[in-house]
Amino acid sequence: MHVRARPCPTSARGGLHHYRVLGTVIACDLSVRDLPPASPAAAVTIRRADGPLPRPGALVREIADGEAGEPLIRVWDGVDGITYWARGVGTFWIAPDGRNVRYTLEADACRTDVEHLIGGPVSGLALQLQGRVILHASAVVVDGAAVAFCGPHGIGKSTLVAALMRAGCPMLTDDMLPLARGPEGVQALHSLPRLKLWRDSLTALGEDPNRFGLVVSWLDKRRLTVGREWGRTWTEPVPLRAVYVLDPQDDPYRMVAFEAIAPLDAVFLLLANMYMAELLHGARAAHALTAAADLVATVPVRRVRYYRGFHELPRLCAAILQDANEGIG
Repeated sequence: MHVRARPCPTSARGGLHHYRVLGTVIACDLSVRDLPPASPAAAVTIRRADGPLPRPGALVREIADGEAGEPLIRVWDGVDGITYWARGVGTFWIAPDGRNVRYTLEADACRTDVEHLIGGPVSGLALQLQGRVILHASAVVVDGAAVAFCGPHGIGKSTLVAALMRAGCPMLTDDMLPLARGPEGVQALHSLPRLKLWRDSLTALGEDPNRFGLVVSWLDKRRLTVGREWGRTWTEPVPLRAVYVLDPQDDPYRMVAFEAIAPLDAVFLLLANMYMAELLHGARAAHALTAAADLVATVPVRRVRYYRGFHELPRLCAAILQDANEGIG
């Protein structure tokens, strides 16, 4: 059932709420559940538009409804900024410098959908326009350092993180991994205290999917609030120990195997696994290339091949933990 998304009451700070998202602070005129509160100043300000939004640029991404074939998500990019549209939710315009976002909502927009877009794609794109580095990756903390897993949508990053959390590792991030250069090398940052899992993954982990709310109204994917509903989260910056590129296989007799990736290949793999990589061009692409090369020069990037099956998760987790502690440590 859709819940109407309404603006939050005017606050003492000019009608804005401040939240910690993707390793930084955003300010928004809507109240967003489950986001950690923060103090100003904000890197991104998100407000309802008081006039028409700028004309969209070129269409660079479209995600369609699998059944009807109708567009669900569209993203345009141009000299006037990035425009992100979601069917039945609304339109978000992100200024070219990434510091301001203006939006319009559909009359019956679902609150959960709006919150997901603000805390995820919209903030992520805004921060990338500011030059922040965000990998399309999930990560846990192992002995005080981050271990990250990258790969395309649906490859099993979140399920692997959930299994590692069951093995005692706190979650650092799910789906979007912000990185920063620190005095001791590349630092991995916390994104959101949320984990997104399909019903079959939750069932395989021994959970009742109906205990948890939907991520968005158009997918039967469940949102777990980490630290409250499920598991533990890690909120402090930590050194990035390793990046694993997930490469599941169909062979049920396949043993877990790790493979070093040549530096140049690793750079291009990381570029392909930047968040919304299709938006990286010109100066953005040059910045992302520099960041990927710096990452490869300081952090091991390894491919992990394994048989993809829920019953194999304990074996995969044990192998990753051993490799992270011994093979690359």
